[in-house]
Amino acid sequence: QEVFSVPEFWSQASKGGVVVSANLPLRGASPLIDSFASCQPRYDRTLVGSSCCRVSADDPEVESLLRAPVPVVICGSNMAGEALDRWSFEYLERHLADVDNFFVLCSPENNQGRFSYYDLSEGKNPCGYKVVPNNRRVEMRFPEFRRKVEAARGKKGDMYYLQNTLLHREEREGGAPRPVGRFGQQCGCQVARDIDAFRWDWLKKAMGQREPQMCQLFCGSEGFSPCHYDPQDNVFLQVTGYKRVLLFHPRHFGCLYPWPVHHPQDRQSRVNFEEPDLRSFPRFAELNGQGIEAILGPGDLLHIPPGWWHHVEMLPSPRGEVVSFNFWYPPPTWFDGDLAKGQITWDKPLFGVRRTLFQRCVEELIAQVAQPSKVHEVLRLAIEGGKGGQWQQALEQLETFLGPVLRDNERQRLLMDLVEGRFTGLVS
Repeated sequence: QEVFSVPEFWSQASKGGVVVSANLPLRGASPLIDSFASCQPRYDRTLVGSSCCRVSADDPEVESLLRAPVPVVICGSNMAGEALDRWSFEYLERHLADVDNFFVLCSPENNQGRFSYYDLSEGKNPCGYKVVPNNRRVEMRFPEFRRKVEAARGKKGDMYYLQNTLLHREEREGGAPRPVGRFGQQCGCQVARDIDAFRWDWLKKAMGQREPQMCQLFCGSEGFSPCHYDPQDNVFLQVTGYKRVLLFHPRHFGCLYPWPVHHPQDRQSRVNFEEPDLRSFPRFAELNGQGIEAILGPGDLLHIPPGWWHHVEMLPSPRGEVVSFNFWYPPPTWFDGDLAKGQITWDKPLFGVRRTLFQRCVEELIAQVAQPSKVHEVLRLAIEGGKGGQWQQALEQLETFLGPVLRDNERQRLLMDLVEGRFTGLVS
């Protein structure tokens, strides 16, 4: 459905409809789509149903569109200022060479440029799942990163993707995020000045006077991040090169089969989009025509609302350099009000990211009352209506938690989404 006004946009967004733009200048598909038509994506094109809504930064509806729970591409903001012309790898190497180390994902040849995320820090795998990461996370200085990327470009072998937090603030703190460690004071000073010159006032106004909690730098040349969702609000600035993003509404949680909450790959889809296993993940077939595609070039901003699934791929460019900068905002909650005072309300029915966040709470509750390794067993008992034996307390607390929020049919569907395919084949 084409949308011409903010009320219509909100109407469709609230119903969870796929929202595409009217075929007007800067409100239609990205002009970059034709440029990369011959560049086969790392997924089947039948997944794509529409192009992401694209508007000019001076469009009077920008602020309303950014408040809607639907992705939108904003062009012409000049958000990056002079960084748009400056931030080549050569420039970044020159001005970031004094930064001690950056975190870099290294994807080996047999992984074909897949940059998956694994949280292997202490306490993040309480079930003891046997996990063999298909890429390594290493530390290196920017000059070394650049040399490795240039040596690997266009060849079979390892691929590299730099991801590092440059600005951050604690959630309880107000104001803008601040430089991390020595960045901007004793090292990386010119890049910090470039960031200071971003159009922060425009972004703050566009985002309803909110300040980001964290900002990250991403640099690479080839490869992709498999489909995942983030609970945070994300404004994604493309600075150099091009990226292609495939997005799915949070309502498709059950079709994308995320790993369990207590798995090191939490929030990532278990489905290999290039070779989907429909025997193990049959509902993935329901996603045909449900994806929204965006192609981003230098200066483009993409707003990815909380809970939206996204598959992000670096595209070929003349220099073979891709640089992005993300603005992360604090995540929402599944309810409104003050939980500490027990004064909360919620959407009826729960929908979108709030449903996703509520589902996460279900898994965390079971893990707390029983134990993380028993989440699947307790969920199965709840679906089947059986007695819990030693897990009876977990079942009773689960019912107490679900009862006021969900009707019977909603409760069963939510529990099925939490169980189907997500624990298949997991070994502790």
